[in-house]
Amino acid sequence: AVWYNYEPGSTFKIVTAAAAMEEGVVSNNDSFYCRGGMQVADHFIGCVTAHGSQTFAEVVKNSCNVGFMTIGLRMAKDRFYHYIDSFGFGKVPGLGLPGEEQGIVMPVTSVGPVEQANISFGQGIAVTPMQMISMVGAVANHGVLLRPQIVREMRDSDGNLVRSFSPEEVRQVVSQETAHQLATLLEGVVSDGTGRNAQIPGYRLAGKTGTAQKIEEGRYVSNKHVASFIGFGPVDNPRLACLVLVDEPQGAYYGGVVAAPVFKRVMEDSLRY
Repeated sequence: AVWYNYEPGSTFKIVTAAAAMEEGVVSNNDSFYCRGGMQVADHFIGCVTAHGSQTFAEVVKNSCNVGFMTIGLRMAKDRFYHYIDSFGFGKVPGLGLPGEEQGIVMPVTSVGPVEQANISFGQGIAVTPMQMISMVGAVANHGVLLRPQIVREMRDSDGNLVRSFSPEEVRQVVSQETAHQLATLLEGVVSDGTGRNAQIPGYRLAGKTGTAQKIEEGRYVSNKHVASFIGFGPVDNPRLACLVLVDEPQGAYYGGVVAAPVFKRVMEDSLRY
């Protein structure tokens, strides 16, 4: 959780959406058209399918790369990087455990349109699970990033309180309004999008699927993936966030098929508790 570097794929679209909404470059009424890919400079970057005409909410629900590249490129790269930095990527989360990694974020000076388009859908950036769970926790916490902690309190052998730890706010990354709107969009992913396999009857959950190709010898390979699902709930009163990573699944490899059902089973028991 603290040292494993991986490309997040579409789960990182939460960051792109948050940044674009906060910067005012996208609204729920915006329309997008996906032909199955998009030309960016001298590169054609593909989408999983041709989604056709979509609203912004449908872009999020369908996890459309074209839509996310479009809104990612609407932002000045410095502004996009401001949110990547503010959510805690490219730096150690400060949990205090040994071996914490900071992920791999390309220097902003090396980022051109193609790199910015790739990062907007979670490719060309490496993160740790702890960074991702902190990020989605910030969305659940009304836009406030908290420092991750694993100990609530310490007691001596007689049960006397020695030390307690309170939640520590790092910064307000996005406004409360943006966080709430984004939570509603991510709820749509679970109720009617790529994350339907994460649904739990009786609970409103928000989440995002991710399927990332792995890199070998500097190239993306088509037969090795990291499938993931990240989310939180209940949306109206968030209590728990959960990230499921499946490294190199065999057979089916989409996050919505492989990781979302695990999220459902973990959250189902935990939310009841």
